[in-house]
Order: sequence, then C-alpha cells, then structure tokens
Amino acid sequence: MSVQWTDPSWRAEAEEWIRARLSDLSCALAGPIEHSHLRPWGTVVRVPTDRGLLWFKANVAPLAFELQLIDRLAGQPVPDVVAHEPRRGWMLLEDAGPLVAEDYGEDPPLAIWRAFLRKYAELQIVAAPAADELIDAGVPNRRLSRVLEPFTRVLESDRLVRPLTPDALTNEELDRVHAVMPKLRESVDALAALGLPDSVQQDDLHPWNVCVRNGVYSFIDWSDACISQPMLSLEIPLQWVGGEGAAEAKDAYLEPWTALRPLEDLLAATDAAALVAQVTGVLKWDLINSALADEERVGYEEAIPRRLRHLLELACA
Repeated sequence: MSVQWTDPSWRAEAEEWIRARLSDLSCALAGPIEHSHLRPWGTVVRVPTDRGLLWFKANVAPLAFELQLIDRLAGQPVPDVVAHEPRRGWMLLEDAGPLVAEDYGEDPPLAIWRAFLRKYAELQIVAAPAADELIDAGVPNRRLSRVLEPFTRVLESDRLVRPLTPDALTNEELDRVHAVMPKLRESVDALAALGLPDSVQQDDLHPWNVCVRNGVYSFIDWSDACISQPMLSLEIPLQWVGGEGAAEAKDAYLEPWTALRPLEDLLAATDAAALVAQVTGVLKWDLINSALADEERVGYEEAIPRRLRHLLELACA
C-alpha cells in the first residue's frame, strides 16, 4: 500500500482541504470522513454532508489526468465535479448513485449489461470530437499508431514481465508473445480500417465502475482511461458476461456505432479489438508501475503477466 495515502500528515492535509471546500459550498459534514478505498495508485474518501454524499479522490501523479477528463466530460454520464485542486489532481465528486454491483451483484442481468453498454457507447461517440483536447489535458494517447512500440519496450522490462514472483513469464511464454507481434499489427490495421473516431477508452468497464440511480447510468473511475480506438472498451465487459450472453452484450455496445459502420463490419473486428485491448491494458499497468516503488507493487506484480497470458490465449484461440 502507498505510504502516502495512510500517512497521518497527508490525511490531515486532505481532510483540511475537504472541509474548506465544503465551507465554500455552504454545506457541512454529516458524519465522519471515511478513507474507504485504498490502492497504491489512488484513494477514495467517503464524505457525508448535510446536502448528500460526496467523494474525494486522489491519484498518483501519472493518473492525475482523471480530474481533467471528468471535468471535460461534464454533462455526460460521469460524476459531477463540485470542487477540485488541479495542481494535485484532487477532486470532490457528487455521488452518482449505487453501484450496479451493489444493486444486482457481480453478475447483473443481461438486460442491465445491454442498457449500460449502449449508454457507454453513446458517451464515447459524443466525446470523440474532444479526443485531441483530452490528450492535451494529459489523458494518455494510445491511438492505434502509438501502442505497439511502447508495448515492445515493456516486454524488455524484467521488472514488469518477469517479477520476482511465481507470476513471472517464462522464457517460452515471452518468446510466444514476441511471435504474436505480426498478428497484433494485423489487428491494429483491421481496427484502423473501420475508420471509427478515437475516443475515451475507460479500460475497466464492469459492474463495480457503473452507478445507477432511477434507471440512469453513470460511469466512474476513469484513472485507467486513455484515448484510443473505442471498441477496445468491449473486452472487459465480454470477459465478465461470458457464455451465451456475450453476443447480446456485444450487439448492445455496437448498436450506436452502426450510425458510422455496418454492424457486420463492427462484429468482424471484435476479435482484433480484444487482442489490442490487451496491449493498452499492459500500457495502463506500465503507467501505474512507473509511480510505484517495489514495495507498493506487492500483490499487483501479476497484472502485466496476466494480461500477456490472456493475449496468448486469444491469439491462439
């Protein structure tokens, strides 16, 4: 765990900032501030007030772009920012409602998946014209033309692909990943040929990152996000849904995009999107690891090897 988030002086400073922002908003605490969600790369703090529940969030520096991303998506189904500190990337957010996982469990009914996947695709379509602005604001640029070169650099890092844990890739597995590179290039070309506009790619879309209130969905936790080919976002939902429901979930996500390309063309590119999504997933974890000391990575060293093994499974399917 990051020493920063548990350090008493950091917590005191963060709580002082929270109280000052509540004063600015003419509201008051209605209960104790709770440091409810800790990860080495970020923390979320529950802030009950007399005007409703708020959430404070802070990220390590490479992920501080989340504030700028959410702020620029104002009006879309993302949490409203009620106060912020741009220099540190601190933000105070309105509560977006219960998590889908809280209301329906980790395996929501397929109708719920279809509903929020369609809404997420609509968000991507609306956000696409702002892709350059979001990159300028610090959101990682993982457009198709920019993903394979940094990916090959990650493969050369023993710290990332062969950590000193049982999860380390073997030499044989690493050779197989290198052998998949031509197929990855083909997949990049297939996705580029679709001509869909680059947009936000949340890269962690599942029932714990979607809120619902009165049937209205909101998407939270954008610290893993990037700008890339939008269909890469489909990979994690399809892993969660699995089985016979995957086809319906896929169709629900792709339906809004049929305004730009025929459904059959989009469906034909979903295998390519699943492969390239492993690349952006590796790059996401590379960025996170760039901010963590070795002791802070304990328990998370397997993230990149796991993605690479899944890449091999998909490539050999």
